Amino acid sequence: MKLIAKRSNTNLWIYSMIALFGLVAVILAIALFDADLLIIMMGLLMMLICGFICKSILSVPKEIISLDDENMLVLHFCDKRIPPSALTDISYHRAGHQGLPYRFGTLTICSNSGDFTCKHVDNVAEVSRILTDLMYEHNPRKKK
Repeated sequence: MKLIAKRSNTNLWIYSMIALFGLVAVILAIALFDADLLIIMMGLLMMLICGFICKSILSVPKEIISLDDENMLVLHFCDKRIPPSALTDISYHRAGHQGLPYRFGTLTICSNSGDFTCKHVDNVAEVSRILTDLMYEHNPRKKK
C-alpha cells in the first residue's frame, strides 16, 4: 500500500495550546484573583470548546487515502474503495488565518460513485496534484 494522504496534526497542536492557555487562566484566577468567576468560566469554556475541536480532529484517521496493490484508492475516512478511472474531479481548499495559508486543508474527491470530502488533510495541494495525475493516468479520455 502506498500512502497518499495523511491527517494534519498542526491544528491539533494549535487548539491544544489554546486549551492549555485556558487551564493557565483558571489556575491564575484561583491563585491570584480570589477565584474570579468570570475568568474561571471563560477558561473552562475555552478548554471545553478546544476539547471538542481536538476530538473532531482525532476522529479523522491518520492515514486518509492510500493506493493498494490492485491500484484501487482506499478512502479510509469513509471506508470506500474507488478505482482511479472512476475519478472525475479533485479539488481542495487550504486552511488559512489572516491571509496566511496553512499546508493542511479540505480535500474533495468527485467520482462516478459520489463525492467525498475530508478535512484536516496534510499537504493538501500536493495530495490534490498526486490524485489529479492519477486520474489522468488511468483515464486516457480526459485531457489535462
